[in-house]
Amino acid sequence: MPHVRYAAVLEAPADKVWDMVRDFGSLPRWFPFVVSSDLSGGPYEVGAVRTNHIQDGTTIVERLTEISEHERRVVYDVIGGDATMSNYTACLSVAEVSDTDRTFVQWTATFDPLNGDGSAEAEWVRTGIFHTCLAELGRVLGTNPETTPPDADTSCAHADTVRDAFQAWGAGTGSPYDLMDVDTEIVLAGSSAHCGTYRKDTFLREVAEPFTARFATPPVPRLRRLWTADDTVAVWADAAGTTLDHQPYANSYVFVFELSARGITRVTEFLDMAAFEEVWDCVAPAPS
Repeated sequence: MPHVRYAAVLEAPADKVWDMVRDFGSLPRWFPFVVSSDLSGGPYEVGAVRTNHIQDGTTIVERLTEISEHERRVVYDVIGGDATMSNYTACLSVAEVSDTDRTFVQWTATFDPLNGDGSAEAEWVRTGIFHTCLAELGRVLGTNPETTPPDADTSCAHADTVRDAFQAWGAGTGSPYDLMDVDTEIVLAGSSAHCGTYRKDTFLREVAEPFTARFATPPVPRLRRLWTADDTVAVWADAAGTTLDHQPYANSYVFVFELSARGITRVTEFLDMAAFEEVWDCVAPAPS
C-alpha cells in the first residue's frame, strides 16, 4: 500500500487555513480542477459526503471520517465515483508556525493501486493533487501582495495543447515530444539505471527508441486525467503493449509538463521503473 506525504508552509494565518480546510464543502474554492461539490450532511459533520465534479467530466465521492478541532486535522475516504484506486484515505493537518502569520500544512494518503506498484499513482497524488492544491490554497488565503491568480486562458491553452498531443500519440500521428525543442529537459524520476535528466534527443536515442524496439505492439500512454496549474500540466496515463517475446506489459505514468509560449520546456516522468527495467533486461530489441 503506497504512502504519500506532502508538506508546505503557507503565507497565511493558521486560523484562516483551518477554517478553509475544515469546511468539507470548500473544495471548489481551492482545488483548481474541482468545478463544483455537492455536499450531503453538514460541512463539519463526520459522515458528511461530498461529490466533487472534476473539470474533465468525472466525479469523485468522498466521506468525512474524522475532524479534530483540537488537533486541526481532517480525515476522509474516497468511497465512489470515477476513482482510479481503491481504499484511498487521506489526512490533512494544520499547525501554526510559532510567532508568525504562517501555517504548516501536512497532507498524507494511503491507497491500494489497481495495478502495478502504485508509484505513478502516488506521484500523481503528491504532485497533481497535494502540491497543486496547497499552492492554490496559499494563493487564495495568502497575505503576500505579490501573489497573483493564475492566468486561466493560458492554463486552458496549455491543457488543450497537451491533450491534443496525447490524442495524436494514440492515433499514431504525433506525440508530446513534438512540442519539445532540442533544449527541453526530460527527467525520468527514480533511482534505476535509466533514471536521470536528459535532453530531448538524447532521451529519445538512448531510452525511448531502444525501449520501444523491444515491443511487437509498443505501449502508447492513454490519458486518464489531466490537471493544470498556471504553466504546468500534469497528466496521468496508462499504457499497455506486447513485447517481442509475446509477454504483456502494462504501466501507469505521470507526466508533469512545464510549458511556455514556445512549447514544453521541461517534463518529469514517473512510472513503475521495475516493470520498465524488466523489459529492458529480458527482451532483446529488434534489429534496427
